[in-house]
Amino acid sequence: MHSHGLEGEHEHSGTAFSTWLDMSLAVEQVGAITVALSARWPEQETQLEQSFTALDKELLMLDEAITKTVRVA
Repeated sequence: MHSHGLEGEHEHSGTAFSTWLDMSLAVEQVGAITVALSARWPEQETQLEQSFTALDKELLMLDEAITKTVRVA
């Protein structure tokens, strides 16, 4: 149990706190967000795709670094 300010004590049972460590899931989420934003603002589609490509590359590099670190530990 813990609390967040005035919310009082509660717990987050059933919440997986470590899913953000799966970079393949992060890439999928960013892809879905990119599609949704492109549908909303089609005039920005090129910029959004470029941003997605850059973020995808960074996430994959981060995944490699995490994998390497875990192997060493």
